[in-house]
Amino acid sequence: MLAFLEVWCAGGKFAKAVCLAAVAAMVAGCGQLVEGSPIPVSTDPAATVPPQSAIFPGDLAEASVAPGTADLMGRVRSSHACLLHDREFARRYGTPADGWLIERFSKCGVMVNSDVEPGAGYIFELSLADAYLSIDRDQDTAEEVGGHEVFRSRTSYGTHDCTYYLPIGKTGFAHGLRGRRVHSPGQPSEWPARCESTKEYLGALADTLIEMPPRDIGASPGSRSLVQKNPCAADASIRDLFPGWNGGQTGWVSAYSCTIDLSKPGDPYKITVTATFMRNNEQAAVLPEDGVVTHDGLSGVEYPSTGNAALPSPNKCGYALTYVPAAVPGAATAHVVSVSVDANPQNPLAASWPAAPFDMCERARAVSSAVLAGIG
Repeated sequence: MLAFLEVWCAGGKFAKAVCLAAVAAMVAGCGQLVEGSPIPVSTDPAATVPPQSAIFPGDLAEASVAPGTADLMGRVRSSHACLLHDREFARRYGTPADGWLIERFSKCGVMVNSDVEPGAGYIFELSLADAYLSIDRDQDTAEEVGGHEVFRSRTSYGTHDCTYYLPIGKTGFAHGLRGRRVHSPGQPSEWPARCESTKEYLGALADTLIEMPPRDIGASPGSRSLVQKNPCAADASIRDLFPGWNGGQTGWVSAYSCTIDLSKPGDPYKITVTATFMRNNEQAAVLPEDGVVTHDGLSGVEYPSTGNAALPSPNKCGYALTYVPAAVPGAATAHVVSVSVDANPQNPLAASWPAAPFDMCERARAVSSAVLAGIG
């Protein structure tokens, strides 16, 4: 299954409850205009340009429900980062190696071996729909390539790598390309043309990335995979599990991670349901309260947790289920279904929190079943 993709992998430690982090809201001060008083006019041309925060999302919560975000994430899932690379264009930097460098479902790199320095080469890593907020636009460097506005990342400070972003509309997300030099011991690490080359390659990909055409991953009939699957395909079924709770718009923090916020009039809690598909390690119980489970035929771990030690029962619970085992034990190639149900107090500064509105792990199990049924 997808053998042509499984060449190299890397992954980080799995956060046991994937949650949409709340970011503090920006509060703008305002003054009063006295009726009949003249309105001051600035002579500074820059003052007529609205701040980026007035045009583009300023935090991930805002970006997740911005117009165009859900459509963007759907198009990313119907495509594949590996199959959007342009190997022929990459040949101007050397000879592309066979296979791909895969880190997650929406990120893929191509290795280009140098034709003049044996043992050296370049890696171009393409990541789709990364969060790219107003602060990123403000702090990165705007440039142009092929008629498209791109941004050179402020993290491109080394002598061997450079990253550019291609923002997609006003969604608060962008496709990113990182170019970096790799070398053998004793060879120079510097790459003077790192930013020029990375921007040039992103310019060659830009039209395709904006269009985001569907790509057939060539999966074998009947094979199991979470690639190109929608973690919130069972959105309606998930909401039905919370009768009496009103749900807002489904948010997308990435192409493979969605959130549903629920509230109930008069209830001191608000509920956040998160469903995520990821390529990672098979998960293991870490804390004493974690439990190894088998759910709907899949092995995994249950993660109950309490945000306040005074609570008699958990107000959060997460499930991590192995949908496809790792190709090699311990490798970050497993396909993992992660679900969490969090009861967050409307007033987190209250001296005491009431008990959670229901058994959190029981509800998380039910959500897990709905998500699995939606995979098809």
